[in-house]
Amino acid sequence: MAIKTLIFDFGNVIGFFDRKVAARQLAGLADSGQEGRILEFLESDPDGFRYELGQVDCSWMINRLRNEFGIRGTDQTIRKAYSDMFAKNRAVCDLVPEFKKDKRLLLLSNTNPMHFEQLETCFQDTLSLFDALILSHQAGSRKPDKNIYELSLGKANAAPEECCLIDDLAENIRAAGKLGIRGIVYHPGIDLLQTLKNMA
Repeated sequence: MAIKTLIFDFGNVIGFFDRKVAARQLAGLADSGQEGRILEFLESDPDGFRYELGQVDCSWMINRLRNEFGIRGTDQTIRKAYSDMFAKNRAVCDLVPEFKKDKRLLLLSNTNPMHFEQLETCFQDTLSLFDALILSHQAGSRKPDKNIYELSLGKANAAPEECCLIDDLAENIRAAGKLGIRGIVYHPGIDLLQTLKNMA
């Protein structure tokens, strides 16, 4: 069955990110010796997941960073240090206009308000081509939770088997597959056009 709707992950698909960059930038605003602790926080602290689920707001997160690591600066300075860690994946971004010609495009991302504010600025030309954006902090759900895939299907205008999720994590592909959504585990170098043709 032909794919009618493509559901793109953002991180390491549309754009690359590097939490080490954010940790280094935040550490530059903090007391010395904090970079390792900040990186650990960015990678695995439960409050980061709460922020991605919209359970805490930007002011709460900024104050958490200040209180936990002694980070100084204006809110805007901290926002930039926290968020300025993304780079375009040209191999995928350059294909999005081609896919747009005959497919519905959705973005499905585990993200938070500060990160998405950065993405809206730096990826505006690519994001403007998407028909709908499903963002974890707005949905109150994050991959691989079932609810966020069901929300995506509600915006897909296609049957599950006519949808394909392109994500860098096999776990997310497997979870989507339980609802009938087809999937491609993305990695740099993969030929997306050919892979999708092979799925038709």
